[in-house]
Amino acid sequence: MSMDAHTRAWEILQDAYQAQMEGDYDRAIELYRFSLEMHPTAEAHTFLGWTYHFQGSRFWQPLQRHRGLLDRTESL
Repeated sequence: MSMDAHTRAWEILQDAYQAQMEGDYDRAIELYRFSLEMHPTAEAHTFLGWTYHFQGSRFWQPLQRHRGLLDRTESL
């Protein structure tokens, strides 16, 4: 991955965090997911999980996402 892609993923993560702090959870989720597609990080996964938590009714989604990551990791 190029440094530019890594830098852009970090910038998107920061934009997602700003949206989260402003209460725009749908936008934050969209941005966190985009950042994760570009360059997965523990921070983006963590903040995405918190955003789902703040939404309340979607609490199960980070668990399903985490389970999928574990399944892929175990197959390595």
